[in-house]
Amino acid sequence: MIESVVAGRTEFVAQVCPTVKAHSGAEPRVTNDPRQAFNLCAQTGGLLVLQYDGPDWLPVVRDLRSLCGDGISLVVTVPADLLAEVRQLQHAGADEVVPWEGKSE
Repeated sequence: MIESVVAGRTEFVAQVCPTVKAHSGAEPRVTNDPRQAFNLCAQTGGLLVLQYDGPDWLPVVRDLRSLCGDGISLVVTVPADLLAEVRQLQHAGADEVVPWEGKSE
């Protein structure tokens, strides 16, 4: 079982949680707040899947990578209007940065 957190808007969480649960073996914890996402992951590492919606999330990615190292997997979904920020997220330490079009496939 992997500790997991899904962070984002209600629709995102509803679409992504079943997939995360299937891969992690347990129901993920859920939030839409960057600080809470950091706090939920800081102690245990694990997996964070987040819906990136602007620069408030960048320090979460950077600081969790710094704190947890390889003990956390950071998957960031990015809407089309923020794709220009992909490089920043990769540099901050995201393991995967993927376009988000509202589908969890």
